[in-house]
Amino acid sequence: MPLPGENVQLRMAPKGVRNFPPNKNMPNPAAVLILLFPVIDEPYTVLMKRTEYQGAHSGQISLPGGKIEAIDVDLAQTALRETKEELGILSEKINIIGKLTPLFIPVSGFDVHPYVGVITEKPDWNPDLNEVSYLIETSISELASAAVIKSEMRQLFGNELEVPFYHLHNEKIWGATAMMISEFLQIVGSIK
Repeated sequence: MPLPGENVQLRMAPKGVRNFPPNKNMPNPAAVLILLFPVIDEPYTVLMKRTEYQGAHSGQISLPGGKIEAIDVDLAQTALRETKEELGILSEKINIIGKLTPLFIPVSGFDVHPYVGVITEKPDWNPDLNEVSYLIETSISELASAAVIKSEMRQLFGNELEVPFYHLHNEKIWGATAMMISEFLQIVGSIK
């Protein structure tokens, strides 16, 4: 079936931000992974709080992932390699089951390709503390609850914009991560 795509992603985009034309002259290919794992009989996923650094995504909640490197044969391998580096999960244990709609992030210039992977048991996390402050494990049902969707006004791109986010574990999941999660949840909801 076709992916829900940008229309579903935009539900969680800052309102009005797409009115500003992105500079796609030099996009940097990147990949992230929505990693699914069982806790008892319920599917869970993991998000990570990035450490503070000089960069556009410092301190934000994100999915494991990063830019493609010369050693990667494709973007799926990028997602697996980055997950191994950031969370300590062996790539061989993860089965990639699908890919979502790519998303261009104007502020950092990344053209992000989200993948969905499954691991058969709850992982023993070994996060890289240089990149990861801490992890947030959440059930898909908690993530899909309408009660966790909030919004607030923020200064972005020199404008006051309404920014929707998922409010989980006292953290705000917004921007590209929220947009990719929105598409993932739309797909999950359509196959129930």
